[in-house]
Amino acid sequence: MATTASRSSTPVVQIFSAHPYGTPDLRKLKSLAQKVIAREGLLFPVNVIIADDSELERLNRQFLKEEETTDVIAFAPDETGTMPAEVYANLDQARIQALEHGESVQKALARLVAHGILHLGGWDDATDEQRIAMLAHGEEYLT
Repeated sequence: MATTASRSSTPVVQIFSAHPYGTPDLRKLKSLAQKVIAREGLLFPVNVIIADDSELERLNRQFLKEEETTDVIAFAPDETGTMPAEVYANLDQARIQALEHGESVQKALARLVAHGILHLGGWDDATDEQRIAMLAHGEEYLT
């Protein structure tokens, strides 16, 4: 994987809201993303896009061949380093998860952003054991 930043500099993080309604605190999410990237030792730029169910469903269908929405999808940077990594976090799913866990939508969305960045760093959640470990590690960034 190509790197576009030296170890002494922090990779660029850009955050966008592509959600048709409702915008979370993007400054807090950007700060969280920068913290996760720095602590995980990632050396490439990351774009974080806050989207909705329909966009995540489209991406899930197009790239993962799944016919349903999901809460977060992460794409690694291209090999040349010209395209940054991307994390798409689903604000609609964050709202549902916030209600289920009795927490703020902002915290639920932050969890999704951290989870997506951990995927970029090589974390996997394909098995129950991996998922438990990854979720626990991600929670460390939310305190």
